[in-house]
Amino acid sequence: RRPGASFIRVHFEKLDLAAPNHLRILDGYGQESWQYVGGGPKNGNMWADEVDGDTAIIVLHAGAVASGAGLKIDSYSYGAPTPISTK
Repeated sequence: RRPGASFIRVHFEKLDLAAPNHLRILDGYGQESWQYVGGGPKNGNMWADEVDGDTAIIVLHAGAVASGAGLKIDSYSYGAPTPISTK
């Protein structure tokens, strides 16, 4: 959560999920903005799509997890709100 942000975007250092495991990213109202369904490793420099608003909820649906599989979120970025003109 980043109060006042216009969007949030999550960066994964590691994202390695086997099907049918999957990851969902929701906005602050519970609406899905991004989904990754397992199917092999994605390592380094992987950004999820932007989530509108100041809150991103990350939900992992996983059963059995293979050795070495998993995910690591190492950072996030956000956008500043757009100023509203009062002219």
